[in-house]
Amino acid sequence: MELKYSCVSFGTVSSVLLVFLLLNNGEAQEICSAPQELIPIAENNEINLKIMTITIQEGVTLTLSTNPENAFEINGPNLVVVKSLDFETLDNAGLLEVEINCNKPGSHTVSLNVYVHVLNVNDNAPKFEKNSYSFNVNELTPVHTNVARVDATDIDEDQLFYQLKPVDPKDSYFYLPSEITPNIAVNNVLDYDSIKQHTLILHVQDSPLSTVTSHTATTTITFNILDIDNRPPWFLPCIELTQSFTKICLNSGYRGIVNLTEQAPDALILEPGPVYAVDGDKARNDEVAYRIVAGNEDGIFQINPNSGNITMLKPADVPGPVILTVLASQVLNSEQFYTTTVTFTVVKRSQHPPEFVEKLYEGRISSESGQDSIIFEINFNRPLKVQALDADFANGINPDLKYEVPGNSDFAVTAEGFVLLKGEVMPGIVDLQIRAVDLSNAEAGTTALIVHVLPGTTTAHPTTDMSTTNMTAVTTALMGSTSNSPSTNTLTPTEETTLTTTEGVSLPFGRYRMEDMAALGASLAAVVMLCLVIIGLLIYRIKKGKADWQKLTEASIFRSSFTQGSSGPKDGMQYTNDGFQNDGDTGSVASKVQDDTDLKLDTISAAKSRETSVDKPIPVTSSALDTFLHDSSSLTGSEKTDSEKGVKPILTKERKNEEGYKSVWFKEDIDPNGKKEVVIIPDNEEQDVDDEEDSFDVFSSSPIATPNVFFKDTQKGVKTADDNRVLNVEGADGRNSVNT
Repeated sequence: MELKYSCVSFGTVSSVLLVFLLLNNGEAQEICSAPQELIPIAENNEINLKIMTITIQEGVTLTLSTNPENAFEINGPNLVVVKSLDFETLDNAGLLEVEINCNKPGSHTVSLNVYVHVLNVNDNAPKFEKNSYSFNVNELTPVHTNVARVDATDIDEDQLFYQLKPVDPKDSYFYLPSEITPNIAVNNVLDYDSIKQHTLILHVQDSPLSTVTSHTATTTITFNILDIDNRPPWFLPCIELTQSFTKICLNSGYRGIVNLTEQAPDALILEPGPVYAVDGDKARNDEVAYRIVAGNEDGIFQINPNSGNITMLKPADVPGPVILTVLASQVLNSEQFYTTTVTFTVVKRSQHPPEFVEKLYEGRISSESGQDSIIFEINFNRPLKVQALDADFANGINPDLKYEVPGNSDFAVTAEGFVLLKGEVMPGIVDLQIRAVDLSNAEAGTTALIVHVLPGTTTAHPTTDMSTTNMTAVTTALMGSTSNSPSTNTLTPTEETTLTTTEGVSLPFGRYRMEDMAALGASLAAVVMLCLVIIGLLIYRIKKGKADWQKLTEASIFRSSFTQGSSGPKDGMQYTNDGFQNDGDTGSVASKVQDDTDLKLDTISAAKSRETSVDKPIPVTSSALDTFLHDSSSLTGSEKTDSEKGVKPILTKERKNEEGYKSVWFKEDIDPNGKKEVVIIPDNEEQDVDDEEDSFDVFSSSPIATPNVFFKDTQKGVKTADDNRVLNVEGADGRNSVNT
């Protein structure tokens, strides 16, 4: 236990008592005596503590004549303390004087003075006057400035030691310069906007901080940071920036649109909002006033000093931008001010705002799709594309349109109208609003978009380039947009999220399945087969056309045989093989060429025939027929070898249908050696169309108007009706026949 002396030192008290005891020593020693010393005891002593023994003669009794605090008693020859003494309650620094009387019958009384010194013990803890303290401190108070002092007291009068600890370990804005002086100082720059209040705990103890703690006490200290007028007004919205100990807020200005030669009656609408400024010292919130300081030389605009609303005083008569400089200042302190710009674009009035093609779009995407993944249509395996049209343009396409997704940063829309994923989304349904803005006049149209976010893996391979996939999908969509028929390659949401290859690798969202590729292969195979069939038909037509050319050549030879005799060309109508020209094979190229040639020949012949009498006969000698029937030299070598059977011209009465067989036949026998000539009479109006001798085309069953053939007896020089004959030139296939 630590003992301490107060006011009077132990040595001084001993010297005084020693002198006093020596003066009475002789008399006292006669019947009683006591130790000549100061008796120290510690406060808070035990009860009945013996502090001294007195020497007495026989028959001497002891009594207390002076008993301070009634703390002492005589127990036989012993002086004891019968109560616990407290140094802090005693006077004279704890020095007590006890007077003892020694009594003996037949002798005088002797007095003994005993001095007891109660020693002070460190038995009390220090105390703060209050459990908590609160102080106000201005922001931006200089560092190391003392802002508060909180003292503790100790009735033991011990030396006290202090320690300051923040409630928040990260709070380092205050400190104690000295551990024995409770002055609290600023450690860092205080900012009202950063931290408005700081709470700390102040510890005190009556022993050095480096030793074992004895008695301690604590109190709570709160510092309230006051917002001072150190910032100008801030135009909103703005971006806060801190430069050293100064904070500023940058505003990008305001934008608006006015129509040329029109005065708006109400306050003008601005983007991103109306002109609005607040005091940069948010806690103070001093009143702000507005005024236009530049850019309004023509006096077109005015601003309300209290609300900041801008109105028009007159119409704008010149297209283009008008840039105003607006100043906002504090009403009570005009030195605190800030400026911003308001830009008005003067445009011609638009008749129609943008309007989306659909009022509602629905799409789907996997929750595990990467950034910039494209949204697909809900029921089709193709990218979702939104489109807004502007009726002010002939084709509806406004080049100044911009798509945006207000209030959502997880999705974006490209200039082409494709919706892309920009952030992470959880499975579920996301409701979005798509906005199309005309940048030239700020007109806008909106539509709704519902995105179904599906769970599932969308990564085909760790090295898959998602951007390439998206570009492929977009290209496919652009190519497919030229067709009005919807895609037949549709997948349900469940199928989309579980597509896997045969190797077990999941396909990315929007890729083709194995079934899709099989369908594509089957379609290509069908196209190839169709091409082969078309090629086969073309080859068939080419071969058939070659045979038709041979028929044309033979018909031409036959016609020339009638128009030429031994004496040269005859006057009259030239023969046209009409039966062959009306052949059913009208698609043949060769036939068309020959038709054109014969038509020109017939036109020339008809013109010549009008110059002569229609009744004038055209003689054809039997010798000429015989020459034609037997002369095969007019055929080329290639034509002779077209078939195994060559052309076998003979004169016969019967009709034969053998392949390659050609004949000239008559209804009755004639004498080849006779002197009759075959005369061809052109058709005229007097010809009996009902003549049962008229020929018919074997395919169309239509009568074919042909010239009549008369056989003229050169000896008689007279022609009768009985001499009429019919001359037929027939092909072996029975199709191309000419009846005369």
